Amino acid sequence: MPTSKQTALARKSTALTPKSKKQAPPPPPPYDEDPPAKPGKKHAKKHPKKHADKPSGKHLRRAFEHLGRVEALQALTEIEAVATLVRLAQTSITRDDARPAADLLRAAEHLSFASAANTSASAAPVSPDLEQAIRREFRKLLEHAEEHDLAKDTSLSDLLRQTLDDARTAFDKGNFRGALELARAAEALASIKHHDADKLEDTRGKRAPKE
Repeated sequence: MPTSKQTALARKSTALTPKSKKQAPPPPPPYDEDPPAKPGKKHAKKHPKKHADKPSGKHLRRAFEHLGRVEALQALTEIEAVATLVRLAQTSITRDDARPAADLLRAAEHLSFASAANTSASAAPVSPDLEQAIRREFRKLLEHAEEHDLAKDTSLSDLLRQTLDDARTAFDKGNFRGALELARAAEALASIKHHDADKLEDTRGKRAPKE
């Protein structure tokens, strides 16, 4: 039988046995990957936005940019519909309705680009993948324009439907650039709200007061 001295030595040797080492932490992620976010309480933002644009200012800026592009494109092409849309937009701005003015000028810009695309050289061939992407975008624009069609008895609605017809014709002929520009013009016209379109029609129909 082991003596008390041997038992004490056995206990001492067991106590001196090194414990298993802890597993090393995982290496940090590569420099092009963001580390995972640590869960914690969300703190309220201490610095709210102080320079957010007002909606009216935003649409005035949009109208300003679109009008500049239309004026630059007039050196390449002149379209009666574009001139009409510019006049309606200017009238809308004088009534402090900047949003429909911006959409009118956006439509005028795309109509100008479409006309320039029709008079330019023949379209370059496209790959099957590119043609599929063009078809998806074209279909989406047409669906949005048809879904938000304007009232049936306004000149804007007539222009919208004519633009849609021209877009389909250009697409069938393989003029994809012109078709997309026309579809975007139609989508811009369809973005104008019904009451804004009615105001534009009323203003257009008014005559100058007699002196």
